[in-house]
Amino acid sequence: MLSLYIVDIDYEFIEYTKEAFQEHKEVNFNIGPFQQLPPFDCLIWPGNIHTLCTSGMDNTVVDFYGENIHKKLQSYVQLLYRGKQPPGTGIVLHTGIDEYPYVAYTPTFPRREETAYKGMIGALNAIREFNKNEAQQYPPEKTKGPWLRPINTVVSPGLGTYLGMLKEDVKETALQMEQAYRDWKNSV
Repeated sequence: MLSLYIVDIDYEFIEYTKEAFQEHKEVNFNIGPFQQLPPFDCLIWPGNIHTLCTSGMDNTVVDFYGENIHKKLQSYVQLLYRGKQPPGTGIVLHTGIDEYPYVAYTPTFPRREETAYKGMIGALNAIREFNKNEAQQYPPEKTKGPWLRPINTVVSPGLGTYLGMLKEDVKETALQMEQAYRDWKNSV
C-alpha cells in the first residue's frame, strides 16, 4: 500500500485536505515545506504543460534536487509529448539522490477545470506504472543503489494551489485531490 503525505505551507489548505481525506487513514498531513520531512521515495511535482520553471514550487524543487532534474524533465517531455505534456499525465524521473530517489511531474498549469484532479490522478497513475513495469523488473538484491526500487512513500503539495489560486478554490482543490486518490485506489 502506498503511503501518501500531503504537505503545504498553507494551513487552511491542509485543514481542508484533512477534512476531505478523513476516511483515508493511510494519508498523513504536514504543514510546512516538504524539505522538513524525513526521506521519502517520490515527490509529486506540479508544474506547467511546457515544463517552464515559473512558480515558487518549481524553483523549490530545482533548488532541492538540482538543475539536472529540470533538464531531464524537459528532455522527457520533448521526447514523449513533443514539448507539451497534457494534463492528466505524469512522468516519474530518477533524481540521483539516494534519500529522495524520484519525482513525479504532472501539469497543473494553466489552471483549468479539474486541474487538481487531473494532476493527482496523472501522478499516481505514473507511479503505479513505474512500480509495475520498471521497478518490479529489478529486485533489490540485483541492483546497486535505490534507483529502481519501488515507490512506497509519496509526498504531494497542493496541486495547482500557488500561481493564481483563489482562496475560495482551496476547498475545491482538496476535494479534487481526494476524489482522484479515491478513484486511483478503486482502480487497482
